[in-house]
Amino acid sequence: MILITELFSVTLGQMLASLTPSAFISSQFDPFIMITFALFCGVAVPPPQMPAFWRAWLYQLDPFTRLIGGMVTTALHELEVICKGVELNPFNAPSGQNCGEYMSDFFA
Repeated sequence: MILITELFSVTLGQMLASLTPSAFISSQFDPFIMITFALFCGVAVPPPQMPAFWRAWLYQLDPFTRLIGGMVTTALHELEVICKGVELNPFNAPSGQNCGEYMSDFFA
C-alpha cells in the first residue's frame, strides 16, 4: 500500500508540474492537496460526520484513506485495550432512554 501511495504521489506531482508554468507554482499546490487528503482520509473527520458531497467521492478516492486504514489496522490488530478508572467518564442517559439507546449513535 505504501508503494502504491508513493506511485500515486509521484504521478500527481508530475501532473502538477506539467500543468503549471514553473516548479515554484507547482509547489504552491502541494500543501492544499496534502491537507485536503489528510482532512478527508477519515482520521481528522470520521466518515459519518463528513458532508455528504465530500464523503461520496473524495473520501473514497483519497489514497490516504486506504494507507492510514491499513497502517492503523496492522498496528492495532489484537491489541488489548485496558481502561483505567480515571479514564472512564460516567454519565446519566436522558430520561426515556437507557444507556444502550443513548450511546448507540456513538458506536455506529
